[in-house]
Amino acid sequence: MGTNSLGVDSPAFYVLWLGHSYRGLAQYEAAISAYKKSLNRQPDYLFAHVLLAATYGLAGQETGARAEAAAVLKIDPEFSAENFVKRLKFYKDQRLKDRTLEGLRKAGLK
Repeated sequence: MGTNSLGVDSPAFYVLWLGHSYRGLAQYEAAISAYKKSLNRQPDYLFAHVLLAATYGLAGQETGARAEAAAVLKIDPEFSAENFVKRLKFYKDQRLKDRTLEGLRKAGLK
């Protein structure tokens, strides 16, 4: 299991970034599949739940988005979409941050 917020020392981390790459290319079904594989390896991986919620939101899959939003809030009841996106320092393109926030809001996360 990861020892930091990104779970860098976890095998789930690598699959998560595959999903992240697909999401950046708007290949949402492939991204969803990768995020689910990441969660199969580490079910409590907050970062994967957050990105899966955003991806479901962007893909217009409200049921999945809401379910993942609930999983996020179960792990972190104080979760803030706005604060999460602000911490995405590796996003150099503001449009990626904006799309992530849009997806999270569509999932019902504030």
